[in-house]
Amino acid sequence: MFLKERWRTGSIARTWPGPDNLRMANFPVETSPRIKRLAKPFQEFAADAASGGIVLLICTAAALIWANSPWSASYHALWHTRVTVGFGDLSIS
Repeated sequence: MFLKERWRTGSIARTWPGPDNLRMANFPVETSPRIKRLAKPFQEFAADAASGGIVLLICTAAALIWANSPWSASYHALWHTRVTVGFGDLSIS
């Protein structure tokens, strides 16, 4: 009940970084005005729900162009590159 009441009154919304509260002012780390100015366009773009779809379409178009260009060998070589991520004795390849 306590969290539900705090959510309803908005006191959590001021501290909890939800989709409407992802502004630079809500982060506890002090940033310079220059970083805020540079990050603001990206934050506004990322806050839009359609931005993920836009990025996906752009990347798809770039991959299609690259795969059908004279540099298609490098595109196919990228897909056959083996990547391993590991820590200690644990690894994923």
